[in-house]
Amino acid sequence: MQITFNLNSESDPIEKLCSIAEELLNNADKKQYTQAIVLYTNNNIGCGVLIENALSEDKSDEKSLFDLMLSKNDTKVNSLICVWHDGCIDLPSYSFRKMLLELNPENEEAKIVFPKENGWFSRSVKSTMK
Repeated sequence: MQITFNLNSESDPIEKLCSIAEELLNNADKKQYTQAIVLYTNNNIGCGVLIENALSEDKSDEKSLFDLMLSKNDTKVNSLICVWHDGCIDLPSYSFRKMLLELNPENEEAKIVFPKENGWFSRSVKSTMK
């Protein structure tokens, strides 16, 4: 399952990513390694995907997201959030991050967003690949 949306200047982009990820998970038959990944590009196009099993060798869910981005000719990611089946916000799988870099090497600077007390912090994809 995937979704696209436009970000408008009136909404907090990170809150929007989080709410869409939660919506994807709420409408899913969640398993142990299910994750919802929602991102927005430098052109403020939002995309999200539900990955049934992030540890599976079948990467068709991930590929569907990247194919959607390619069809829009918009592959440079600004920020992303990954919400796992249990509501935990954490890193996307290593294979997803690797595929994101293969899609566009400039995505090494994309920000992965995490919650903190009274807000959010981020780490670059590059910093998570060591």
